[in-house]
Amino acid sequence: MRPVRRITFSWFPLTFGGAIWVVMCLLLASSSDQARWFVVAVFAAMLTFFWTLGWGNAVRYDATHVSVTNGVFTSRVAWRCVAEVVVEGGLAIRLLDGQELTSIQFGGSVLGEILGYRSFRRAHQVLAAAHAAAIADHPVQYGEPVLVETSLWWRPPLVAFAAFAASLVPALILGYILH
Repeated sequence: MRPVRRITFSWFPLTFGGAIWVVMCLLLASSSDQARWFVVAVFAAMLTFFWTLGWGNAVRYDATHVSVTNGVFTSRVAWRCVAEVVVEGGLAIRLLDGQELTSIQFGGSVLGEILGYRSFRRAHQVLAAAHAAAIADHPVQYGEPVLVETSLWWRPPLVAFAAFAASLVPALILGYILH
């Protein structure tokens, strides 16, 4: 599935997380505290949070389905069950039964209301085009039940946590060697 993300929303948490990682490596290398493994776990969890916020949350689509990931939950629905993709108080995927799938990445804001959600235009165009292409082959069937599959999105955050923890281990070892 192809992701759709807001670049500014994605890169700010990732940059902040990167800065925290650098500071943490320096602290671990210079620390003689015995609870360093606990500190590694706490900071890996914090980095995982920022990674999930900035990179994991996204709207993804392919020829037949669209999915929205918020935190650790993913909602997936067939394009034929989507009535339209709208930008009203944020980007939303409006389903045939009136439900809306929204994303943390494309949520509403006061500044967005004032400026007309300019940063959402590309995402809206991409998703509207994907919707149009999908329903060209399989027209929307009003009255058909809308099935939204919701699942726990746990593997990528778990892998990110393990990678962040492993990336702090060299600084941890250096701290043991120096002290």
